[in-house]
Formats: sequence, structure tokens, C-alpha cells
Amino acid sequence: MSKINAIVRRVTALTDRISEFEIAAADSNPLPHWDAGAHVLFDLPDGDSRAYSLITFDPIPEAPESYRIAVQREPEGKGGSTHMHGLKPGAEITCAAPKNDFPLSPDAPAVLLAGGIGITPMISMAATLKAAGQDFTF
Repeated sequence: MSKINAIVRRVTALTDRISEFEIAAADSNPLPHWDAGAHVLFDLPDGDSRAYSLITFDPIPEAPESYRIAVQREPEGKGGSTHMHGLKPGAEITCAAPKNDFPLSPDAPAVLLAGGIGITPMISMAATLKAAGQDFTF
């Protein structure tokens, strides 16, 4: 699996525990396309990786300039969220291309249901359904 050398463009605190990260390719090239519900595996310094759902409130571009994720800091977790929350703009990170284990079917009515940080993939799904003119309940 090929890796993407990326850079943190922006970090925005959304709450005291959740931050939004904007990640772009280190070489400034467009990133691989993704579909609503996709996630990206980010590499951690210990050799492990963590998956975070991609977020957009707009239609997904064919050649995105950046990815947006939201990470909830879990002090009792295994360290992925703590590492991510330590990243500042300009930090280098590697990740895999987007993967979607939770694809959306935009040609049928949908009910989008989630709680807490699990809402992140639903945001992109709602944006995709809205752009397609498809009925959905959030």
C-alpha cells in the first residue's frame, strides 16, 4: 500500500476534547479522491496507525487539495488521539489513501444515525445526499 506524505495545514479546536485537522499532500499535489463514509489511516510514531473519518460539508471534489478530519482526544486510549492532538500546523505525517468500509447508496432514501464523534462520516454522507437531491433524515 502506497503512503501519502502529508503536512498538517491547520488545527482548529472545536471543543475542549475535539480538534479538526486539515491535512494536505506535502508536495502540494491533489490528494486521492474519496467517497462519503471514507476514512484515512494515519501512521503513528510507534508503527501503529489510526483511522479517522473524512469530513466535508460540500460536494466531494474529484481532486481534493486537502482532507478534513476531527479527532476526539481520549486520554485513556492507546495514544493515537494524543499524538494527533500534539500535531501543529506544518507537522509532517504519513497516511494511506482513503478507504471506505461504509459506502453510501445515494440512490435510495437514507436515515443517518450516530452519536458523539461517530457523527463525522455522517456529515459527508448528508452533504453527498443533499447534492444528489436524495431524501434523507439525519
